This record gives sequence, C-alpha cells and structure tokens, in this order.
Amino acid sequence: MSFTWSTADLGVVVDGDDPITLRYGDTSPERSATPPYTTIIALHGSGFNATIRTHVASIILFEPPGLVYGIPLSEPLWEEDSRPAKVGRSFVDGLLRPLAAERVHLVYASVDKFELASQDLFTWDGVSTPDREAVSKLAFERIPPFLGLGVVYCSGTIIACIDGSKHVIDQCGNQVNVTTTVIPDGDHFLMATDPEAFNRAVISTIRELAAKVSDASS
Repeated sequence: MSFTWSTADLGVVVDGDDPITLRYGDTSPERSATPPYTTIIALHGSGFNATIRTHVASIILFEPPGLVYGIPLSEPLWEEDSRPAKVGRSFVDGLLRPLAAERVHLVYASVDKFELASQDLFTWDGVSTPDREAVSKLAFERIPPFLGLGVVYCSGTIIACIDGSKHVIDQCGNQVNVTTTVIPDGDHFLMATDPEAFNRAVISTIRELAAKVSDASS
C-alpha cells in the first residue's frame, strides 16, 4: 500500500467565504476505477452540510463530543486564551487525561499544528446550547433510508464523548439503518494508540451499515 499527499481545490463553497483547499492523504493513489472499492473520507468535526448525504453511502461518527449537540461539559476541556496554539494544546491535553502515560507520545506525534485544533472548538452547529440541541434533533430523528449512520466510541474515553455518542444513539431511536459500536477501553485517539482496533471497528461498521441500508431501502 502506498501513501500520497494531495490537494483538492473546492473553490468558494459558501458565498462570502474564502476558497477552500483540502489537503488529504490517499492510501491508494494509483487504484483504477475497477473493480469497485470503498473510499473512506476522514474529517475532524461534524459541522458538515446536509448535502453531503447525497454523495456518501454512510456516515460514521467517532466519539462526537456532547458539546456539539448542546450537552454542557461537566468540566472544562481547554483554557480560554487569546493564543490559538495554547488553546489548541490545552484542548488536546484535556482529551489526553484518560490515556496511559506510555501512549501520550503517539498522539503528540500525530498533531502537526495546535492552532488548527483550536479552530474546531468554535465551529459548532449553532450559536447557543438550545440551537445546537435543536439542530441535532433535526439531523438524527429521521435518517434517510439510503444513508447509513454509525456511532463508534470507546468505553475508556472522556465523559463528554460518551455523552455525545449516547445522545446521538438516543436521537436515532430504533431506525434500521443506524448501528452502534462500543470499543472496550480505548480512547479518543485510538487511531494513533491502537490503529488495528480502530480499523476493525470502522471496517465492521461499514459492512454492517451496508447490510442495514439495503434492508431499509428494500
């Protein structure tokens, strides 16, 4: 398997905003169009526009924090500061609290710019807590039958991510095209601290959702 960094220029997505350029890592840059294969697009955050649903087979949410959905934090996760790098680092430090000391270096090796991490703290779907709660209800109470939604979280992660994951599960109810995977122990940075466990969870969720969407659409 090869790995190549590439860029995609999306132009102006929202009128008045700056043009968007995505930098992404492609693990199969020379793969041909046949036979069919599954493409996994990994994005940090859940503030995507609803139109993305028409372009993907499934959406997998890995440990969405409850703050995104209007659930107040039980304790601060970052320090309020005017310097983005310090805010970003304190945010990552908060997420690292459950990790064993010997695994912390694996996470810091995967973080390139703490300034970028700080930007995610203020891109919620709504200005206020009630706004975010209302948006999450609209988003999850009726998932289109052609779309699969998977929620994956670790039992050893921070409480904010457990609360957020359970909130999504509750909002989705018993919809047939929704599935949940709970990884024993683990942490919010499982893709770095135990990539094999993370990959197993993602791949099994994709396969399960494919079957569920087929049933929901029939």
